[in-house]
Formats: sequence, C-alpha cells, structure tokens
Amino acid sequence: SSDLLYYFTGGLNGASNVIINGSGVTIFMGGNSQFNSNGEMNMNLTAPSGPLSNCASCTGMLFWQPTSNTSDINIDAGTGSAFNGAFYASGAKLQLNSNGFIAPFGMVVTKDLSVDAGSTLELGCSFMPGGVCPNGGGGAGPNGGSKIIALAE
Repeated sequence: SSDLLYYFTGGLNGASNVIINGSGVTIFMGGNSQFNSNGEMNMNLTAPSGPLSNCASCTGMLFWQPTSNTSDINIDAGTGSAFNGAFYASGAKLQLNSNGFIAPFGMVVTKDLSVDAGSTLELGCSFMPGGVCPNGGGGAGPNGGSKIIALAE
C-alpha cells in the first residue's frame, strides 16, 4: 500500500510468517492501542515524503503514538526488515528485539528505549526529500540534517 494513514484504536499484533510492506505510510496508534510484533515478523515500511491528503503532519512520520497512549511498543522483526521514518511515542517504551533488522529512524522520541543484542538502531533520513531529517539543520552525516534520539519524561 502507499500514501495512507493507518489509524488503530484496538491494537496491531503480528506473528511469524507475516509480511507487511508499505511505502508512504503513517501508523497512528490512538486510544490505548498496542503495537506488538512477535516471532520474527517481516516488515518494510517507509514514511510519506510529503503530506497525506488526510494528514498534513504525516510527512516523514512512520509511527505516531500520542503521549496519552502509554502502551509499550515491542518490535520483534525478521532479518531484512526496515523501518524508514520518524518514530514518536513519548509516553511509551520502545523495545527492539530479534536479530538482523534495521530501524533507520530519522527521529526517535520515546519514554524508554531498549535494543537487544543483534538488533540495529540506525539514524538516517534517506527516506525524506533531499535526504534531510524532519528537523532540518546542519547536522553531520551523509544524509544531512540532525539526527535525534530523545527520551521524554
């Protein structure tokens, strides 16, 4: 699928042998919905490079969970999975499990961050127009812009 806003109010749970591919997508976890992927689920997702018709603020935003939703996010992704976009869940803990997947977020805002052995958290903004992170600025690195990891209280 492409250029879509997915709005969940119940939850999103995945298991082994599930494949999710999407380009130009934003996943919004409203209410107290939970996101859990278990058993090496394969996911390749890229955030929109421009505003969506129903979400002008979705540019570069792959995963968006409002501060009022404090449900922890557990991502156990298979080898070859990739998440390209900003991740915002300031009221939740982000747990990256498994081995071999790459999360090249341009921005990570979360209450708590845990990365297990074998997982890779990489900051980059190649998914954005011109390779510039959402916050812009003159940061170092091949993609320009500043890369951010922020732990919120």
